[in-house]
Amino acid sequence: MVKILDILNGSNAINVGRPYRHRVPQHIDWSYAGLNLFKDSSKNVPDSRLKLAKGSPSVALSRGFVEYVTNELNLTTLINIFDSKPFGTDEMIFQSLHSDDALG
Repeated sequence: MVKILDILNGSNAINVGRPYRHRVPQHIDWSYAGLNLFKDSSKNVPDSRLKLAKGSPSVALSRGFVEYVTNELNLTTLINIFDSKPFGTDEMIFQSLHSDDALG
């Protein structure tokens, strides 16, 4: 495992694709403001929307990515939304965060 992480050299290893429409919770405000996505509320602008993606739930994440998610983001609303579906949403949280270039 250590060799693999060394080879990745700080990159994330994450499978990303388009989500299945029937697995995406409907009638949700996917804006950063609607999701209360950032701990710093000034970054929760209503005109920026989270770009949804899906992929394998197995990921290798860089320390920088994990620190950013842990220190900067509030995932409570996003997790609650994804948990409202019976299956498949565990394949969308990190994939969506990783795919959204506007997040940092």
